[in-house]
Amino acid sequence: MVGLLLALLYMVQRDMGLYPTIFGDEWTYSSFSRLVAYKDTLIPNYLYFSLYGLTSQCGDSFLNCARIVNAMLFVGAAPFIYTIARRVTTRNVAAAVALLSIAGPANSYTAYFMPEAMYFLAFWIFSAAVFAFLENASRRWLAASAVLLGLMAMIKVHALFLAPGFCCFLLYAAWSKRSQPGAARWFLRGLGWIALALALALVARMAGGYLFAGGHGLDLLGKMYSSQAGANATLGARIPLALDNLRGHVMALALLAGMPLAALALVGVNAPVRGQPDKTVAALAAYTVLMLGALVAVTVMFTASVAGAGDESNTRLHMRYYNFVLPLLLMFAGAQITRTPPASSRTGKLLVSVPVAALIVYANLVLLPAFQPNYIDSPELYGLSADSILFNLLTVIALLALAAWVFEARRGAQLFVFVFTPLLAVVGAYQVNLVLDGFKTPDPYVKAGIFVRHYLRPDEIKRLVLVGNSAGMLFKTRFFIDDTSVRLLIVPHGQPIASQALPAGPHWLLLMGDYPVPPNMVSHVKRRNFSLLQSPPDPRAAHSINFAVPEADPDRVKLTGLSGFEQWGRWSDGKTVQIEFAKPLPRDMTLLLNAAAYGPNVQQDFVVRIGPDEQRVRLPSEHRTVRLSFHSDGAARQITIDVPHPVSPSQLGQGPDKRTLGIALYSIAVEDGAAAIETDRAPVRK
Repeated sequence: MVGLLLALLYMVQRDMGLYPTIFGDEWTYSSFSRLVAYKDTLIPNYLYFSLYGLTSQCGDSFLNCARIVNAMLFVGAAPFIYTIARRVTTRNVAAAVALLSIAGPANSYTAYFMPEAMYFLAFWIFSAAVFAFLENASRRWLAASAVLLGLMAMIKVHALFLAPGFCCFLLYAAWSKRSQPGAARWFLRGLGWIALALALALVARMAGGYLFAGGHGLDLLGKMYSSQAGANATLGARIPLALDNLRGHVMALALLAGMPLAALALVGVNAPVRGQPDKTVAALAAYTVLMLGALVAVTVMFTASVAGAGDESNTRLHMRYYNFVLPLLLMFAGAQITRTPPASSRTGKLLVSVPVAALIVYANLVLLPAFQPNYIDSPELYGLSADSILFNLLTVIALLALAAWVFEARRGAQLFVFVFTPLLAVVGAYQVNLVLDGFKTPDPYVKAGIFVRHYLRPDEIKRLVLVGNSAGMLFKTRFFIDDTSVRLLIVPHGQPIASQALPAGPHWLLLMGDYPVPPNMVSHVKRRNFSLLQSPPDPRAAHSINFAVPEADPDRVKLTGLSGFEQWGRWSDGKTVQIEFAKPLPRDMTLLLNAAAYGPNVQQDFVVRIGPDEQRVRLPSEHRTVRLSFHSDGAARQITIDVPHPVSPSQLGQGPDKRTLGIALYSIAVEDGAAAIETDRAPVRK
């Protein structure tokens, strides 16, 4: 307990006062947790959002509150790691395994507003339930583990990738109990367990998703990951990239866990070891291979699919998609300290250890710069390799542990568990902390975000545009402004800002860097690294709407018949859209409607009514601005749009979306009298 308390205090004191480091991801998880309705989030991490949404109660300190919760959850995994390790080793060794598992460089994830810490805890609760099921084949524990898997998918969608390994392990569990009465037909029994587990996991996930977000919560992947899956390259194009990336992961695992990997390999090649009487150790080996193997396979395929997109590269090693299972390898090493291993020849050990040793040496020589471990994707590997002298020292110790294991398994395991792993934890923490310490001083993007959040009113922030040359850095500014309505505009430094890229009506610009002041904009605040500009008042503001951002003043206009906010605007949902303003519309007016039609509504008549007057308009599938003239009695306040053929994407075979769409609304504005406007076309996005 003392060790766990010290680990918790260490994480909290390290994380306090850090500014955001993973700009896009931290903004995504922070905004979806605290600022966006569940049904409008792009990823279905509803359990995570529900817990971390409570950090809003901390006010401006929400980020530090999230870090404290992270640290508590991460440390909370230790008892579950201990219960599994205790099945294969003594209390002292199991305690050391649990403490080392949370003391490694992966605990740096507690510094980020991301789900890694909560997911780490959830995986170990799930694994404890799986091993409890293995002990007595109880349907209660099978149901518990299956439900936990379904719930984990609402912490992080990646939990779905645990399902293949889980199903294979259930088959293994059935096979391992084949000698018991009634277990002769083990394969059919295993298939029954798999069917029950998948059904319960799916029910848990769907029921939870529906409770949180209604029909939108039934999408397993969410909009963001569904679009990524649909954009992936063909399997044939990904295989060569995946194999090359796999080479990096194999080298990384050899460096980090050469000795336990050799011991696992021995289980596969040495018949006496496969038939060992200690079934719990054998089950641990099977669970480790199945989970780690499945997750590494998914990781390399994902890396290959996104290579070349933005900052993504095939040289990145996304070990955070599976490093939460690495304590299983530490457990397997710990088991060899206290369990008497079955008889096995030194020849068998040499057969598996020589290739592993060669791989360790090879990795030491070629891993860098062929691959790019960093403190976020692969903190363990980054800590190991950041300093060349320490890298070589740890490599030598890894080789010594492997060599000692060949001669005496117990000695090699002791060297790995009690020397190599603690040293890796210390070195890794030192190297990662050097990076994190650099985020304790606010940079201009942080200062600008904090300034604007306290300087502008909430309704003014909703009309703010951030201008800079880096989306990642602007995400940091928006993180501190803390409003999803804030738009980003990427423009190279020194280049003019196109007027058509700016919103209609009154707005503010925060310029990060040197830019020519756009026409008609007034400099409001000037600082060394940023400028705040304001546009002059727009006479159309009382009757203008930008559908991409929530209404700053809910009393100004009432909207019905619309779906949730999207990056470009809002879809109609139903037969009729009604827009009712608080102030009467002009007697003679021109309605500027920026919109597009969906599916069978393309080039069909939309009926637009203001008072007794109505106009018909046909729209293409690409949005454009059209001009419609109306005459009213001067008291009309409502604009009505009738959709000719509302239809859902699911009816058209375009996915699970059941909203009845018809018109995509980008913006509207009302001008007195007849006014001409240029047509502006751009692709409509759903």
